[in-house]
Amino acid sequence: MSFLYNYLSLGLVLLAVLLLLAWRSLRLRDFRALTIVVAAIVLWVPFEMSRPFVGHGYVTGTEVRRVERSTSPRETEDVDFIYTRGWGGDQQFRNEDSWLFLKRNSDDVYGVAKSIEGKPEEARTFIATGVRSYLASWHPNLISLKPTLAWVVFASHYLFWIAVFGGLLMTYLRARRPVD
Repeated sequence: MSFLYNYLSLGLVLLAVLLLLAWRSLRLRDFRALTIVVAAIVLWVPFEMSRPFVGHGYVTGTEVRRVERSTSPRETEDVDFIYTRGWGGDQQFRNEDSWLFLKRNSDDVYGVAKSIEGKPEEARTFIATGVRSYLASWHPNLISLKPTLAWVVFASHYLFWIAVFGGLLMTYLRARRPVD
């Protein structure tokens, strides 16, 4: 992933604007508006964590690992991992179903990845969501290996969040009006 995507993202610009509004509301002692801004800052976390990204590359490997469930350390589950090489260098993805992105075909995605594994001529545009955290051992979730679906997911994600933050902005502006 590129430096611009990771550090100068739309999400960080949005966070800067929300922090500026919070500082302004606090300075003016407008606690109704401050409450709305704090709610928006809390909603910023799922926005940033679910932000989809598009990459291009080819599948270099697939693997099924047995990992402990986060809910119970005594229970385990099999997790598909897909390794790619492309624009952002070598990347590692989980392949799990996702209710947020209506992804219920992780087995199909794994099958396609397995069939094109190690074939650079089969390079694909893929879409994934999530963050890579080495400390918490988190991996982005591969949503699709089809480029047409990538733009649908991208557009619907941002339209949804524009509606959420737009609604909060309108509520903030109404809260800032003087009470008669």
